[in-house]
Amino acid sequence: MTSAFPSTTSAFSSTTSAFPSTTSAFCSTTSALSSTTSALSSTTSALSSTTSAFSSTTSALSSTTSAFSSTISVVQLSIQHNNLNIKQYKFSIQQYNFSFQQYNLAFSSTTPAFSSAISAFSSTTSASSNTS
Repeated sequence: MTSAFPSTTSAFSSTTSAFPSTTSAFCSTTSALSSTTSALSSTTSALSSTTSAFSSTTSALSSTTSAFSSTISVVQLSIQHNNLNIKQYKFSIQQYNFSFQQYNLAFSSTTPAFSSAISAFSSTTSASSNTS
């Protein structure tokens, strides 16, 4: 048993000697894991920021599209109103032309009667003159 003691002591010493190396390797692994976790956290944070920026951009694009749609609607309404005014203006011109044609027709009808009246007056004057 006494002779086995040195062997046991030697084995214990070897194990004790290997323990600091194992501890050092464990510390290195823990440090590397911590760095990986930190990098993963940073990546997640950057991804979250990118997602937030994308959401803001999408919201702004939606607002711009809505404003553009409203502008188109106003332009269409303006064009329709302008066309309505043009149609009303054309209708007014047609009414004016119709009234003018009626006036010309009435004047044309009146002119022969007026001419006949002048002719009759002239004949009457001439007859009176001859009688005198």
